[in-house]
Formats: sequence, structure tokens, C-alpha cells
Amino acid sequence: MRHLLFILMSLLASSVVFAEPPSATKSDYLVTESAGFVGDSDKGGGFKFSIMFAAGELLKEKRFATASFENPEGGNNAIVVDFEIDPTQSMFTVSSPDAIHRWKNNYRYTIQVSIFEDQGRTKLLGTHTQKLDFAIPQKVADTYQITLL
Repeated sequence: MRHLLFILMSLLASSVVFAEPPSATKSDYLVTESAGFVGDSDKGGGFKFSIMFAAGELLKEKRFATASFENPEGGNNAIVVDFEIDPTQSMFTVSSPDAIHRWKNNYRYTIQVSIFEDQGRTKLLGTHTQKLDFAIPQKVADTYQITLL
């Protein structure tokens, strides 16, 4: 049901290519509810990473986090998004900021979230790592203006 909700919410905003995580990850601070790749063929194409979380057992108060998405275009430069976690929200979504047009097909990408006690992100509490498979046919790549590597 949660996966369906994620798909429906995404479809309202844009087109979506949904991918089931190889296995949803649960850590002390976060639980992966769903994850996938969101794109819009009408707005320049490309995909963004998108991952939905629920608060884990140890998340009792507001925390600060950094999501590092493996960069599909190569290199050692992760795509980084800073965000705050409010434990009163039942679920929340984090996405990479810009559409990406070059992806390794049939590849397992890594998303790592570091959870910090402080806003300055100096006191690491824990990490949450999620793997996500990317595999699309050439026709979908063409529709979303994706170059498959």
C-alpha cells in the first residue's frame, strides 16, 4: 500500500519509473518505505532519485541529515542533499535536486543518509544505506532523454 501511495503521489506531480529497492533497509533512525526514479518527459527529461522514509525507533526528536546519492554520471562526487527530520511526520521523501540524463543501466546505486545530532552536522548519530536497482529498456530511456552508459 505504501508503495502504491508513493507511485500515486509521484504521478500527480510528474511521470514516474518506479523501482523496488533490492531489500528495504531498516536502521535505528530510518526505515526505507519505497524508493525509485522520478522523471518528467515533458520538462526536459531525465530522472531524479526519490526515496521515502519512516522514522526509526531511535528517532525521538528533530535531527539533521545529509543524503548522498551515488552520482550516475560518474566520478567521486556524490549528489548531496541536506535536510531535517521531524519525527512527528509519519513519512517523508528526499529527492536528488536536478534531473540526471546519464545513467548506468542494469546497475545498483547506493544512497547513504547520515543522521546528525546538531545542525552543523558534526555529531554523527548513525547512517542508513539503501541500494536501488536501475534497469530500463531503451524505449523508456529515449522517452525520458536518458543516455544509458
